[in-house]
Amino acid sequence: MKYRMYLSVAAVFLMVLCSAYASHASDSVYLAGEFKDGVYTNGALGTEAHFGSQWTALSPQEIAAIDAEVGKLLANSSSLTVEELMNMELPVFYMVTPDAADRVYMTVSNVGSAIVSVMTDPDTKAVVNSIMEDMADALRKNNSAMGLETTVNTIWTNFLGSERPCLYVKTMVSSTKPMYQKQVMCFKGEHHFQVTVESMNRDITDELLAMFQKIN
Repeated sequence: MKYRMYLSVAAVFLMVLCSAYASHASDSVYLAGEFKDGVYTNGALGTEAHFGSQWTALSPQEIAAIDAEVGKLLANSSSLTVEELMNMELPVFYMVTPDAADRVYMTVSNVGSAIVSVMTDPDTKAVVNSIMEDMADALRKNNSAMGLETTVNTIWTNFLGSERPCLYVKTMVSSTKPMYQKQVMCFKGEHHFQVTVESMNRDITDELLAMFQKIN
């Protein structure tokens, strides 16, 4: 469970940082998509992902329980964003393997047109890079305050046919247990889709991202 909490802290912290740049953000809206018979489909983002029998979909109640545990952990940290974190949205879907070694989840927020135009305009890539570096630096400091050794790199990765901003995170839960995470940020309309994949002990984040196939 501690492994789950640490990675969730990183994910929620980044969602707060991204929302902080959306000065004209409207109320958050879930465009949750649908999970049925092992397939997650999200028409708004234009993707589907096929999950095998080794994956389990968490219920909204189970997702909320994890979020509550993360909140407790953050409340004991020196983070200045605890109040913001407590008000963030829960993932719209959440998949996990039985041993909690691998996880895939997505959060959808309505961030308004201002940030979307910046994040999707190729002429403002330098601005996006600057925002991402701010996020990476804040995450490093936040995890360091909690006693976690974390490496955070800002990258651009091909996801669903487009180059998208991404944070690549490696966190040492212990001296022998690395955890890897990629958070891909997709923007469409006024919405921010944050796709997060996580793996423990070995880095299979690219394979997990490849589960998402473009449709439409």
